[in-house]
Amino acid sequence: MNCKIIAIAPDGPAKRHGIKEGDILVGFNDIPYTDLLDLAYYEGQENFTVQLLRNGNAISIDINNACFEELGITLDDELKPRMCCNKCKFCFVDQLPRGMRDTLYVKDDDYRLSMIAGSYITLTNLNSRDVERIIRMRISPLYISVHAVDDDLREELLGTPRACGIMSRLRELADGGITMHTQVVCCPGINDGKQLERTVEELYTLYPAVRSLAVVPVGITGHRKELCNLRAFTPEEANRTITTIEGYAERFIKDVGSRFVWCADEFYLKAKRSMPGDEYYEEYAQIENGVGLVTSYETALTVSLEGAKKVKTPHAYTLITGQAFAPLLKNYAARITAVTGVSLNVIAVENEWFGSSVTVAGLITGRDIVRQVAGKTDAAAIIPRTMLREFGDEFLDGMTVSQLSDALGVPVIPVGGPEELIGVITASGGKKRLK
Repeated sequence: MNCKIIAIAPDGPAKRHGIKEGDILVGFNDIPYTDLLDLAYYEGQENFTVQLLRNGNAISIDINNACFEELGITLDDELKPRMCCNKCKFCFVDQLPRGMRDTLYVKDDDYRLSMIAGSYITLTNLNSRDVERIIRMRISPLYISVHAVDDDLREELLGTPRACGIMSRLRELADGGITMHTQVVCCPGINDGKQLERTVEELYTLYPAVRSLAVVPVGITGHRKELCNLRAFTPEEANRTITTIEGYAERFIKDVGSRFVWCADEFYLKAKRSMPGDEYYEEYAQIENGVGLVTSYETALTVSLEGAKKVKTPHAYTLITGQAFAPLLKNYAARITAVTGVSLNVIAVENEWFGSSVTVAGLITGRDIVRQVAGKTDAAAIIPRTMLREFGDEFLDGMTVSQLSDALGVPVIPVGGPEELIGVITASGGKKRLK
């Protein structure tokens, strides 16, 4: 795809090498231009050739970029996400109610965003050119939703025959030097039990190219009326899954020095089992997938409390969270109060928007908080930043932090973790934050 250059930086390599505004970018190193990722990739190369069209004439310009600067060109292009072609049984987007932010209904399945943002992809919409590009440009690491290695089962789960051959595709990427983190969204009675064991064992054969595997319980909302029948894990099933996965982890760490596979925290909460310690999660490779979040929080809390002191004129705060984390947060709040003297009231919000089966804090809407918390808050309310849009202040339903504050009649303070939480409640007795 040719792309027009619409601006040239006055002091960049492009200007110095004679590239001009209005030139048409054809490709790099005789490889046709695909998208903005090409530009980012070649800006990281010391020497390369740019193919252009200028006034209809083809020209090539050799670029020496020993300092690895940005090339200094602006293209008439944007990175549009590649859409999902699957019809997954457990697709969370299909279970969303109406009235949420428009972007939440977008089903992307884009290998470029997987590397850039850590989003999970299924590989079902890749062609041979895509695979060649991934390997040639070292688009790595990739985060891949495997779900099952059995072809028939994976086709059933993803709703497309393109789901078959996942192990061959992963092996091809591994042979090409690509690092992968994988996940199984586990559905009881479908891809758990023996099927899960097979998936773990086969993915492990590709270690260390496949660096980690997260086993995550299927998310079920209250909006599945026209969808296939799925259910959540029972406590007994969650306990059996943990026992199986921890057994594999114990074996793998003896073999290769890594546990390789972990259960998401939701399994432990459902089974009412104690979370493993900090060392268990190694480098927390799957923390964005809900693996080790609780342990990481507790570790950070312990460290943060070591330097905390009593607050001379403490205010009272309300901590707002989801049903799953509330029992743990109440224990943590008691520890914080014992050290700082600050009174902390924990309120667990039931998820009426998605349904009571959804218990994580990150899926709570502003409207549910208003309905259940109004009139019950102390001097200020504190919420986890995971409730909000990344780099923004909107809840899933579009309500802003300011609107929530107005509805509750108290300041609402988003925090990112224990260190920030303790910093908020101990800052000048909280006075600065409450103004």
